[in-house]
Parts: sequence; structure tokens; C-alpha cells
Amino acid sequence: MVPAVCGEASRDFWIERDGCTNTSSPMSTRGCVSYEGCRTGLAVAYCTHGGNHMVPSNAGTHIWEFFSIFR
Repeated sequence: MVPAVCGEASRDFWIERDGCTNTSSPMSTRGCVSYEGCRTGLAVAYCTHGGNHMVPSNAGTHIWEFFSIFR
């Protein structure tokens, strides 16, 4: 199992690297937020879920939704 603090550290790394602000907005996917102010063409999204360390059944849909913003 990966501790939540590791996911948060990864999120914070990408927020800084991509030049985002710490301001986030809810996404249409429950439990997910996107960070604002990122450099052009870059994005950071962070999702949490109340389940255990298993891939949620709707993960594929949410992953596609995230990557489709780059098209």
C-alpha cells in the first residue's frame, strides 16, 4: 500500500514543476481537482478515493478524461 503522503508529495512536485498555483478547482470526476495557472500545455490533476489500494472500476474513464485535455 502506498501512503497518502507519497501521493501528496508527487502532486506537489508536479505542481511546482509545471508552474501551477496551489489553487484548485473541482473536476467533473468525483474526488478530483485540477490546479490552476500551469504553464501552457501542462496540467496537474489530483484524485482521491475512499477505497483501499485497488484501482477504482471507473479509473479508465477518468484517465481518458484527464489525458483528453491535451488533444
